[in-house]
Amino acid sequence: MRKKIVLQSEPCMEPETMMKIRGKRYSYGYDEIRTIAKAQLILISDGYEGEVLNIDIFHNGRLKTRYFADKRTKSRRTLIVDTGEWKPLCLQNAANVAAGMEPDYNSNRYYCCVERWEYETEKDENIVRQYLGQDVQYWESEIQSGKRYVQLKNKQARIDARMAEAVPDIPEDFYRWMHEDVFGQRHLFQKKLNKMIRIQCTACGKKWLQKKAVGIGKKTCPKCGKTVLGTYKQKEESSLRNLYLLQPCPGGREWIERYFKARCEWTPEHVSQVKFEEQIRIIVDNGHDWGVIYYNDGPIGDGQISWWDTNHFNRHFAAGWLYPGNLMQMREHWPETLAHSGIEIIAGRGTKFNVNRLIIEAHNNPCLEYIIKGGFKRLASEIIDARYYSGDLKINQKGKTAQEVLLLSADRVNRLRQMDGGITALQWLQYENRIGKKISQSNLLELNKHGIRCRDDSVWKILSYVKSPDVFANYIRKQAQIQKTSRQIVINDWVDYLDMAKKQKLNLSHELFYKPKNLNAAHDACVRAAQHEELKKKAAGILQKFPDVEKIMDSIRDKYTYDGKDFSIVVPADIADIIHEGRALGHCIDTTDRYFDRIQSHITYLVFLRRRSMKDTPYYTLEIEPGGTIRQQRTTGNNQNKEDVKEYSSFIHEWQRVVRDRISEEDRQLAEVSRQTRIREYQELRDKQEKVWRGALAGKLLVDVLEADLIEAI
Repeated sequence: MRKKIVLQSEPCMEPETMMKIRGKRYSYGYDEIRTIAKAQLILISDGYEGEVLNIDIFHNGRLKTRYFADKRTKSRRTLIVDTGEWKPLCLQNAANVAAGMEPDYNSNRYYCCVERWEYETEKDENIVRQYLGQDVQYWESEIQSGKRYVQLKNKQARIDARMAEAVPDIPEDFYRWMHEDVFGQRHLFQKKLNKMIRIQCTACGKKWLQKKAVGIGKKTCPKCGKTVLGTYKQKEESSLRNLYLLQPCPGGREWIERYFKARCEWTPEHVSQVKFEEQIRIIVDNGHDWGVIYYNDGPIGDGQISWWDTNHFNRHFAAGWLYPGNLMQMREHWPETLAHSGIEIIAGRGTKFNVNRLIIEAHNNPCLEYIIKGGFKRLASEIIDARYYSGDLKINQKGKTAQEVLLLSADRVNRLRQMDGGITALQWLQYENRIGKKISQSNLLELNKHGIRCRDDSVWKILSYVKSPDVFANYIRKQAQIQKTSRQIVINDWVDYLDMAKKQKLNLSHELFYKPKNLNAAHDACVRAAQHEELKKKAAGILQKFPDVEKIMDSIRDKYTYDGKDFSIVVPADIADIIHEGRALGHCIDTTDRYFDRIQSHITYLVFLRRRSMKDTPYYTLEIEPGGTIRQQRTTGNNQNKEDVKEYSSFIHEWQRVVRDRISEEDRQLAEVSRQTRIREYQELRDKQEKVWRGALAGKLLVDVLEADLIEAI
């Protein structure tokens, strides 16, 4: 679309009104629409006679944007009148800009919050529909979809051409290596048939009958002489492997890293079959360690695979086996750091490792070659896989020997090599080397097996007390057996215990305290002590506010304590006793000062209802008046059980009769004051219509709940 030609056209006439009034769609009332569009067709002559659609957009009666659409060329452009900018905005964006919004120069995007606009007349809308054959938004969407399709098709063609140009054929020896070295274990299936044994070898594919079974385990096939695994199972056996292949690309300027997933299946009826699928390809320039990555995007028919530069199926590299057959030929294509990484050594040993990570991280670990050449297979694999944080690995990157690199003495280097230890074993040997205390080989193997790392924060804290790694290993093994749990859980409990014991000023320099006989019991005792200490602090704070509460409870103990046949009334020993009761039953006694204020004023007291057979176990908390009237009765969760109340109600009446005979005239006067206070408080609650907001009684009037609890003394 030629800008000069279309802009020579005259704009549409201004709308007759500055706004349109329309009824709201989802509510009563009306909308004022101040953005109005007018449409016209413009005849152009630029070597081809034709018409262009022009939609002029007015806001508050002023022309703000001019939108042009050409159905011949399937193009659109918008002129922003105030700035003179000529942009590929869609019609909705043109309306947004007309209303004062910032222009969105992404031609494919529509605003989530858009300006509402309308054509001035139906005639304007008909001009648009007749020219485009449909609404503008649908026409724009079809254009964008078509452009996107062409772009994707062209991109796919470029990627296909790149694959055909740069990817060489898989070497024939790769298939032999995959079958024999990677999936080298074959099966000798055996099945009893009356008096004969039918035997099928997956190595050579031969079948035969014989009287005597070959047996299970590793055997030699009598037909082909290969080592096989004898089995009586007739079900299909399978195994999955990750494979890597590095190759020079045709032309010699690039090399390619290829990642496969392969599955081998063994059945009694067939020779072993391997099915493999290439997952990822990376094409790299010579002298570099990273290039353009392509992903398997799924089959496209006839066994062909589509490749794309976006990872639609979340494919990732994992540890696997690298084909070693052409690695020496590949050295000239590698960056200098990779040429001395020992990659050909670790691949030749048949070790499983993350090849991709080694390629891109080898320059960060220049000592890796010494570790690989030294025969530390597991250590090398863990360093390459980066399964640990860098802070966990303490090695000397500038070292020239295994001892210098690993920071170990010669005998400890040999121990690490013999056990094929990883980073966990290396940490313990380095710790042993530093403190001068040897850890037994059995304990070292056990710690390595369970992944208990010396430099883990929890283990490091424990070792600051225990010192000896053997004592540490023996203790967590014993405690794991006692608790019937994992060693890691024991370590977590041990650290928690040490932290609590330190705060409680226990003598942690003594073995009796830093290594208790029963860790679980010691841990629980520390928890109880910590809770008791916190409870004492809170009780002291309450006592400071209400200094007479504990004296008052001592003075009423003889009056209200009572044992019946099945139940008992217990007066709290102190404020801490009340707080403990509230926490045990989960109600609000310990979270408010209200009840302590009432005790201080002799308005009400708190006593505990217990089953006589379980006097130390919290059951119900009672708020009572001096005369024995019960205001509240609450159990777990600030609730009460009707069956419980029915069971102990006769005991309550019995207790109230006893209290009536025990109290003095002064107590009766206090009871009357309490009764009057209760009546006044209940009336205030009823006037305010206060409700219970939580628990099983939520939504009920508080005064109704309190009156239902009331058991007046006769």
